[in-house]
This record gives sequence, C-alpha cells and structure tokens, in this order.
Amino acid sequence: MVALHLVWASLGMALLLRQIRQGLLSQVIAGLAYGLSGYLVARAGFLSINAATAWTPWIILGVTWFIDELVKVDRGKISRMEEGLSNRLKFRKVIIAGLGLSICIGFQLLSGHAQSSWYSLVLAGIWAIFWLYISHRHEWNMGPAINFVLKCTVILFGIMLVGVGLAAAQLLPTIEYLLQSQRAGAVDFDFAMAYSFWPWRWLTLLAPGLFGNPVSGDYWGYANYWEDAIYIGLTPLLLALAAIFSRRRTKLVIFLVILTLVAALLSMGQNTPVFPWLYRNFPTFDMFQAPTRINLLVVFSLSILAGIGANSWCRPTGRGLYWIRLGTMAAAAVTVGAFLASLAARQGLGDLKPSLIRATALAGLWGIGLGVLTLTAPQKSEDHFVTKKSSLWTWAAMLWVAADLVVAGWGLNPGIDLDFYSQTPQTAKTVQNLSGDGRLYLLADDEKVLKFEKLFRYDTFNPFPVGEGWEFLRATLLPNLSSLDQILSANNFDPLLPERYVTWIEALQKANDNTREQLLNLMAVNVVEVVDSAQPGGLEFIPRQALPRVRWVPCGESIQDGSAALAALSQERESPTEVVLLETSQAPIQTDCSPDEAAKVEIIAQHASRMEFVIESDSPGYLVLADVWYPGWSAWLDGQHETIWRANYLFQAVEIPSGEHQLSIAYRPTWFYMGFAITCLTWVGFVGMILYTRRFST
Repeated sequence: MVALHLVWASLGMALLLRQIRQGLLSQVIAGLAYGLSGYLVARAGFLSINAATAWTPWIILGVTWFIDELVKVDRGKISRMEEGLSNRLKFRKVIIAGLGLSICIGFQLLSGHAQSSWYSLVLAGIWAIFWLYISHRHEWNMGPAINFVLKCTVILFGIMLVGVGLAAAQLLPTIEYLLQSQRAGAVDFDFAMAYSFWPWRWLTLLAPGLFGNPVSGDYWGYANYWEDAIYIGLTPLLLALAAIFSRRRTKLVIFLVILTLVAALLSMGQNTPVFPWLYRNFPTFDMFQAPTRINLLVVFSLSILAGIGANSWCRPTGRGLYWIRLGTMAAAAVTVGAFLASLAARQGLGDLKPSLIRATALAGLWGIGLGVLTLTAPQKSEDHFVTKKSSLWTWAAMLWVAADLVVAGWGLNPGIDLDFYSQTPQTAKTVQNLSGDGRLYLLADDEKVLKFEKLFRYDTFNPFPVGEGWEFLRATLLPNLSSLDQILSANNFDPLLPERYVTWIEALQKANDNTREQLLNLMAVNVVEVVDSAQPGGLEFIPRQALPRVRWVPCGESIQDGSAALAALSQERESPTEVVLLETSQAPIQTDCSPDEAAKVEIIAQHASRMEFVIESDSPGYLVLADVWYPGWSAWLDGQHETIWRANYLFQAVEIPSGEHQLSIAYRPTWFYMGFAITCLTWVGFVGMILYTRRFST
C-alpha cells in the first residue's frame, strides 16, 4: 500500500503536467520528482501522510480540469444555436470533472492526516484563484469575468462540500474526538514550533546525505532526518532552476516561484520571526505542529517547475554549450576530489565527516550524468521525442532521474520479519501472568529513556543496544506495542488523546508517592514497568495491588466539576474505594458509605465496544468502570436507558438500584451514525449526478 500510494502520487503529478499542456518527458520527470521525493519517501512509514500526500496532485488536477471545462462552457454560451449539442457535451465534462474533484477531496480527507489535507485544500484554493486569472482572461470584459469567477468559486465550494460529505462517516467522529481532545483549542507555542525546518538542510536539495543518513547510522544534522527531507533529485532541481531563470518565464512559473518562497519561509517556523508572528495573530497557524511539513508545497511547486524545465531540455549551442561542458567537467572534478578526500580520510590525513564526502561524490556523479544527457539531447530544431534516437535519449533521461531518487531514498523505510508481530516475547508472558484483567503502566520518564535514548534515535535506524536486535523493541511493550499481546495498557501513543486523560497523566506524574498509588489504583494498574539496568534485559515489571477494572461502590458524592474532582482525588483520602465522585448536580441516591454493603457483579460478556453484567445487591450503589468516559457510550438497565456519569474525574459510573439487574454498556456513537447517513446520501446524490450526465451524450 505504501508503494502504491507513491505510484499514485507520481501518476497524479504526471497527469497534472499533461493537463497544463507539458510534454511526455515533462510529465515523467515531474511525476518522479514528486512521487519519489524525499518528502514522500522518507515519510512513507508515517502512513497517514503517505496516504494524504498521494492525493495532493490529484486535487490540483481536478481543480485545473474543472476550471478548464467550465471556461469552455462559458465561452460556448455565445456560440450559435446549432452548436448546442457540443455545448451539452462540454457541460457533461464539467460535471464529471467536478465529481472527480469531489472524489479526490473525499479520499484525502479519509487518509487521516489533517495537516496534509489542510495544506492541500489551501493550495487548491490558491491554485484555483490563479488558474481562473490566467484562463482566457483576454477574451472577457471585466463585468462578465467577475461574474464568472464568483460563479466558479461558489461551485468549487460546493464541490468541496460534496467531498466532505463523502468522508462524513469518518470526519464527524473525528471532529467529536478533536473537541474532546487535548487539541480542542490552539496548540501551545512550543508544541507548534517543534520540527521547524533547519535552514542548513536547504543544502540537501543538492545532496540529500550531506549531514549523514539514519540508514548508514551517521546522521548528525539537527532534529530528525525525515521531517526535513525535501530532495527531488539533482536533475529535476536544475531543470526547475532552468525554468525559473529562463527568458521566457510564464505567469505559471512566476506563481510557482512565489509559492515556493512563501512556503519555504513558513516551513522554517521559529527560525524566522514570520511564523511565530502569524501564530500569535492569524487563525489556523496555531492548529498543527511541525512547520517543516508545509514543505509539501515546496516539493509540489519544484516538481512542476522541473517538468516545465524539461519541456525545453535540448542540446545547447553557442555559449550555452561552453557552460554545459564546463559544468560537466566541474562535476567530474567534484567526484574525483571527493574520492581523493575519502582516501585521505582513511589514512588519517583529514577530519571531514564521511557523509560530506559521500554526498559530494554522489552529487558530482549525478551532475556528470546530467551533463552527458544535456550534451547528447536532441537538437532544438528537431521534432522532440519522435525519432528512435530521441526516444532512447528520453528513456535514458527518465532512468537517470529515477536512479538518483531511488538511491537517495534507499533504506529510508526499513522492513522487518513478520515474526516480530506474531511471536510473544517473554516480557509479555510475564505481564499477562501478573496483570490478569488489570493494566500495565510505564512510567513517563522511563518511556522517554526507552524511546529516545535506547530505541528511536535520530542518528540511526539500528536498534540500541547494539546486538539486541528488534526483539528488544518488542520486549519493551512500549505504547502501543502491548496491544499485539492483548495486554491492557494505561499508556497511549496516539497524537489525539482525551483532554482529561492527558490532564490525569500529568497529575499522576507530579503527585507524591501516596497520591500516585491512589491514582494508579483507580486506573486498575496492577503492573508497573520500570527501566532497571540491573535486571535481565534492562526492564523490571513490578506487580502491585490495584482496584479491579469493574467494581461496585456503595455510595456516591456529587461534585461540581472536573477540576474539583481532580483536586479531591489528588489529596490523600481515607476511603477512596467506598465513594465515587460524580459530576452531577443531582443528589446521589445512596449516601451510606458502609463498606459492608457489597454486591455480586458478574461479567457475562466483554467485547471492545460492549459489556454485559448481572448485578445483585441488597442496597443501591454504583457500578464503576476504570475506562475513560467518552460521548457515545450508553447504558441500559433491564432494557431501560440509563445515564453514564463522569466518575472520579476520568471514568464511568452507572447508578444501580437494589435487587437483581441486567446491565448493558455499549458504544453507540451518534456522530458516526449521523456522518454515515450523510455519506450514504452524498453517495446516492453522487451516483445520481453520474446517471444524470448520460442524458448529455444522447
């Protein structure tokens, strides 16, 4: 699937170049430059980015195609009546183009990476404004032109809404989760500025391994390698520069240059005063972290510029021939010089970093190939890419660009044997024996040590300690690896988390020992994992007594809100297990907190989204679940709907009368059902529009 998304990204970019009337070589080079760029390949393991960025060129293609077809229809209105059939066929193409654009928007929204989708939609809006400006603008008067632009803007907005409707089954639950998450408001400044593009990495547009590479285990650049990966290939980069500095620059080239410069400036985040100022003063700039990811627009623009430059790639003459020969010899000299420097370094005659030598040598090699290709390119006067000779040259140019990008991206997404997932490590068996139906908790400080000091280092992909192999990673049971062994975990590594869960974990980390033990009890944590170098494997799993995940509490206490509940729980209490704190203004029905008031609770069914109980008690009380309260969970007591209260700040509780009762708790997400209904209706309308267009072909 990862590879198919890269192919899909390349194909979309190639078709976009064809739509803007560029030649075959331009289409292939632009497609390779984008689909095999460092931005896409280095992030391929980030599956949602891999899926989202593959749709970006398709969305821009859809916008371009739609506007082109709409312009044809608008021009056709002033044609003669006998041309009506032709105009109807044009209108059919407009509808198909609009539906295709909706499909692309919908699928990108389904990819799951909001940041990439947002950048793509912003790009689509900017591109639409520009393309409307340059589309047959000389043939319109100002008044009709403005009316047409307004009409097109309204239609494009409607197309976007259709795309949203197609993905509503996922989008609405995601919005609900976002509103419940720690990112419900603006992200804080330090988080937003994390992974600002390191300015020195602009040099990697010429040589991607200049600062080393985690594949070879010698990366020494700032932060991590893949967040700042932007390489599009040396040949495409120089072709893009040729298009930029050409005397025949088009308005499209100027637009792409401006887009590249603006995106490059924003990508540097806190390294310039621009992004921080926008963060504080303009909406949307405070929504995401990693400003470097806006380099998606840089890579997108440079890839199109490379295609435009390739359209004029031919054998130089006159002064140009002199400079190309000189440049080719210079590239050869760079490669030889790098080879000599490598020999000197091996003899201890220099202290240059190996990555500098290796990257420079490769850049020289690709430069030599570019020079040879340019010197053997078809003459400008020839009919390009028609003769057998030019056809062979075209294949050589394509393969050379592909080879450059494949070498640059080789190893950036290491694979692993499937046994890694299927074989249960001894640590998991130990925890399973200790925890029962309780939870495992990894201390925050120890989690950081495992992640960023031992395993997931920026300088290398190889696991640490050396010699342990990937089995060590599997044995750590890091979040969320424990799910592979069906071990319940109190930790979570999702980018979005319920806000109260995040606050609870922060309070847990800051609490004193007694309070921490009390909070762990309420979480049903009965195994704590710690890093201990004295233990075999460097890990120790400490069993502890904890409250069960499902328990009976004889009485409840009303509390005003979550802050008051957390404050109360953060204090040492005499009997925290006999009283549940309920966020409700209603008086609890049971205030007798005698610990003798027990109940028989039998779990008769337990699934990921449903639990069923039989409860027998002589007095009323509460069934408390150590699961995070979340909208969409519903309870039925003897078939009658019951409220699930927020309990002990984070968890769930259901009020149970005395006697014998059956209780069902299930996840019934209203927002999903609403979204699913919208998606179904949108698809019905979508198919209806396709059938409707058939009338224009008859």
